[in-house]
Amino acid sequence: MVAFVFPGQGAQSVGMAQDIYDAFPEAREAFQTASRVLGYSVQELCFEGPEEKLRDTRFAQPALVTVSTAILRVLEASAILPDACAGHSLGEYAALVAAGKLSFEEALLLVAKRGELMAEADPQHIGAMTAIMGLSGEDIDAIIRDAAQGRVLAAANYNCPGQIVLSGDKNAIADAEALANTRGATNVVRLEVSGPFHSPLMRSAADAFLQYLQSARFVEGHAKVVSNVTASWYTQDEMALLLQKQIYSSVRWEDSIRFLAASGASRFIEVGPGKVIRGLMRRIDKTLPCQGSGDRGSLEKLLSEKTGENPCS
Repeated sequence: MVAFVFPGQGAQSVGMAQDIYDAFPEAREAFQTASRVLGYSVQELCFEGPEEKLRDTRFAQPALVTVSTAILRVLEASAILPDACAGHSLGEYAALVAAGKLSFEEALLLVAKRGELMAEADPQHIGAMTAIMGLSGEDIDAIIRDAAQGRVLAAANYNCPGQIVLSGDKNAIADAEALANTRGATNVVRLEVSGPFHSPLMRSAADAFLQYLQSARFVEGHAKVVSNVTASWYTQDEMALLLQKQIYSSVRWEDSIRFLAASGASRFIEVGPGKVIRGLMRRIDKTLPCQGSGDRGSLEKLLSEKTGENPCS
């Protein structure tokens, strides 16, 4: 079983996929589609930035879905197809596109609206996110209990063993960081994000987003997709509700990868920019092979393995 796994927000960088855009007509077509649907030049945003704009969730979300889909289209053109897919938070939309459950155009419109609503959910900037390394889930649960003190504080991402991201009220986040440092955390990193994602502070965004999800056309598709919320397969009738819930719920990434492996996935391909997913997978289970595709060299290597050709010839 081949599983395509898609990165989420934070994987973006200025210049991402430009070499792929230059080399493959399928990638150029995906960028052109995105620019037409969104009404601005997505290639200019991705290739030239500025970085501050590309970090803004309103632009980061459609940009990342575009890059992942551009790479996906190149793989599809060589008949490299997934049996199953999973995406880290935002990456779940690219996963649904790859599985044939959602059109690229609809995914773009949804994530553009999702980014807009998420940006508006914390107008006073009371929220923050932090990554805590070196502590167990039980340790993190205790820190949340002790630091919350009636404020919003939640586990946003269970990324891999020893790496859990917290999200919520920035004062509660600061108290949680202090507790983590005194309780044996190996590292604590405040994240540069534009909102307290995957926390109850995103509930207003999720509620407003539901009407757009309910208007989208989800179909059965040709591959299975793992939900961040349940760490199990989506069923068609629950897609809209789970994608709504995903906005304010924990991303169960470690559980999702283990579920894919237990379901028979033996080869993983990270479809998108960077190598965040491969890094997490090595910490989840080193025995699970995961290849990258985020630059021309790694993508051509994948294509050459399919055709048996030497990419350097």
